[in-house]
Amino acid sequence: MEILDLLAGCDDFLRLGIDAVRLTQVITRFKQAAANQGPVVWAGLPAGPPVPMQQFRPQMADPFGGGGQWLPHLQAMAAGMGHAWVPEQTADFLGLDLTGIWAPPMNPADQCYLRQYGPYVNFIAGILGMPYAFGEGIFSPNVRAVFIQGRYVGGAPLQATAQLLPNWVLQGGLQTWNALGMPFQVPLYMARLA
Repeated sequence: MEILDLLAGCDDFLRLGIDAVRLTQVITRFKQAAANQGPVVWAGLPAGPPVPMQQFRPQMADPFGGGGQWLPHLQAMAAGMGHAWVPEQTADFLGLDLTGIWAPPMNPADQCYLRQYGPYVNFIAGILGMPYAFGEGIFSPNVRAVFIQGRYVGGAPLQATAQLLPNWVLQGGLQTWNALGMPFQVPLYMARLA
């Protein structure tokens, strides 16, 4: 499997919106290859992002050390999406490491945790108390964007698209459904803290 070919189709999600079926297929294909081959799936690719990033300076230490304590929740969520494999370890992709704590600058208590394993990412929302959402997705280095699908603990689906800016901020949108089944979208703006 050529990983960059697999990820190439994700770039359209920025222009056209997330195609949930295609995103699920990309995630599943990557997980099947990575579960069998590990990091060799993306070994040998040129290092470095297409646009240089500012040096990341953590505002705090990462108290979660890769987020392993959420693996059972992530595996249950992933099983509901069609493929239960979730990597136990984290690994950067083309020199970019997204693993850590992310939060809106105006509300640093609303923290999320991203776990990255190559182009595959996990998302845990509400890490300071009871987690309220879990998701998985793909990071595309071509457009430096994250595409995530998941579920709130109550069962409502969610989709998020966010572009990684050079100052370690993810900016985009989150779409979910309210109690009446009506979709709504909210802005997504998170800075990396640790």
